[in-house]
Amino acid sequence: MVQFVWNYIVPFFTSIQFFMTIIPVNYPSFWGEYSGMPSDVYQMMKLLKAQKGIEQ
Repeated sequence: MVQFVWNYIVPFFTSIQFFMTIIPVNYPSFWGEYSGMPSDVYQMMKLLKAQKGIEQ
């Protein structure tokens, strides 16, 4: 049973966590204190776009 969990369940949930955290978003109002704040990926994308605009 432990081997099943480590081979199938853990990779499944870590994959879900990975794909949910790479989505650039502004957090909605139901996230409480994070409401309206951009995610880290969103901030990085804005910085990269700004840097690209400077180089052109």
